[in-house]
Amino acid sequence: MTKICIVTACGNKKHEIPKPAWKIYKSSRIKAVYNRRNNHDMYILSAEHGLLPSEKIIQPYNRIMDEQRSKELISDMVPIIQKYDTVIFFKAGARKLYEQCIESACKKADKKIISFGYAIMGDINKLPEIIRDASRDTQPMPDNCKILHELLERLPLINYPFDADRLPDNGIYFFYEYGEFQAHTSKPRIVRVGTHNQNNFKPRIRNHYVSDSKMNFNSNRSPPHDRSIFRKNIGRAMLN
Repeated sequence: MTKICIVTACGNKKHEIPKPAWKIYKSSRIKAVYNRRNNHDMYILSAEHGLLPSEKIIQPYNRIMDEQRSKELISDMVPIIQKYDTVIFFKAGARKLYEQCIESACKKADKKIISFGYAIMGDINKLPEIIRDASRDTQPMPDNCKILHELLERLPLINYPFDADRLPDNGIYFFYEYGEFQAHTSKPRIVRVGTHNQNNFKPRIRNHYVSDSKMNFNSNRSPPHDRSIFRKNIGRAMLN
């Protein structure tokens, strides 16, 4: 079974008496993560303590995370992270420095990190599902799969929205899906592969995305998804 831990950032407001870490912060986010951790180890990323076990009783403190402190913490975080196969970081409600800090520590420890969440509590109810998926055993990466990913990592990564002029006239494309990771590592998972030639690569890639200007569909003008061979094949598979 894959060993995982749950991490979220500390909170600014604290109680004035010693308490377990998950209780000392006056943060509904931290309590929500704790209540959904499914008995897995949980840590709170603190400017004062680094990766702080959620059950550890601590004194109130007053320290703010800055760039220098985030770099200082990494060396102490790595041995803790190395005890696990996967780190799940709930980044909602946290400044970017916290996410950068935990990502750098996971990279140095060569461990997978799953980072999700937005605003204050956005996607908190997805935590149990993410834990369940992350708990599945990872598999060793076959050599041919490793070679493919190494080749792709040398190429530019295009994010939507994009400048179509940056795209080639012909070629092969590989799609990644935000939030999906390989079963082997923490790197993005390829969810789709396609190819276009005859200088139609740019318009076909644009057709995979719908903008307001493309919403005027009628009997003579089909929506983009109706022109996708990939979608047609998926439909055939579902029907059969």
